Amino acid sequence: MDDTIFKIMFGAIQAPSGQVAWTTPGTYSWVVPALVYSISPLCVAAGGGAQRFDSSLGGAGGGGGGLRYAKKIPVTPGEVLTIVVGAPVQGGPGGATTISRGVTILLQATGGAVGIGNPGAGGAGTALDGNVGGGNGGTGGPKGTNQVEGGNGGGAGGYSGDGGSAYNATLSGNGGAGGAGGRGLNSQPGAAGGGVGILGEGASGTAGVTANPPTAGGPGSGGIPGATNTTPGLYGAGAGGRTNTTLLAGAVGACRIIWGSGREYPSTNTQDI
Repeated sequence: MDDTIFKIMFGAIQAPSGQVAWTTPGTYSWVVPALVYSISPLCVAAGGGAQRFDSSLGGAGGGGGGLRYAKKIPVTPGEVLTIVVGAPVQGGPGGATTISRGVTILLQATGGAVGIGNPGAGGAGTALDGNVGGGNGGTGGPKGTNQVEGGNGGGAGGYSGDGGSAYNATLSGNGGAGGAGGRGLNSQPGAAGGGVGILGEGASGTAGVTANPPTAGGPGSGGIPGATNTTPGLYGAGAGGRTNTTLLAGAVGACRIIWGSGREYPSTNTQDI
C-alpha cells in the first residue's frame, strides 16, 4: 500500500477540506488536489426553454433540469476530471451537466425539455454506480384553457424529491426542489419555474401563482429566484410558455464538488468553508 494512502486511512494525515463550483455554461478541466482521494459532487442541468406553438396559440412551459449528487467517488490526486455545465437554449432544451473521467461519465444530470405544443418533460440523471441521489426536474404546464395563454415552467429537481410539476398540478417542489411557476390568465404568458441551490438540501420552493400576470415558482434549497415572472431562477428552472414570438431559455446548470472529512451531499457539512 502507498505510504501516503496508509497514513490517510489511519488518521496520520487528514485530507484538506474544500470545494469548487462552476456556474457558467462551458467545458472545464479540474485537477484533483493533493491528498484528496474521494469527492462528493453535485450536478444540476439547465432548464428547458419555451416558444409559441403557432401564430394563434400559446406555448407550453419548459421542464426543469434534473439534479444528481454522489456521496463518494474515488479519485486520485493530480488526475484531471472534465466538467461540462449545461447551457440553456432559447426556445430549446436545456443542456446536461456532467463530470467525466476521460470518456467515462461519473455523474450526470439531464436538462429539461422545451415547451411548445406539449409541456416540456423534466430532466433526470445517471451515475457510474449506485452511490447517487437527487430528484428529477418538474414537467412544464400545458397551454391555458383558451389555448392562447402560456403554460407554466417546471421547477428544478431537488436533493430528495422532484421539482414542482405544472402538468400534474403538484406545483410546489419536493425534497429541496424548485416550485413550478404560475399559469398566465387572460392571454398572458406562463411564469418560469423555481431554481435550486447548490450548497446542500434545504427548504422546497413554493408554487407560483396563476394570475394576470402570474408569478414565478419559488427556489428550493436556497436557490436564486427569478428576476421577473419570465426569468427562470437559478439553477435549472424551466421557462414559462410563450404567447408571442419571443423565444425564452431556461436557467443555466451548475456543478459543485466538495471534499474533506465528514463532508458529503445531500446535507452533511455541504456549506462553503
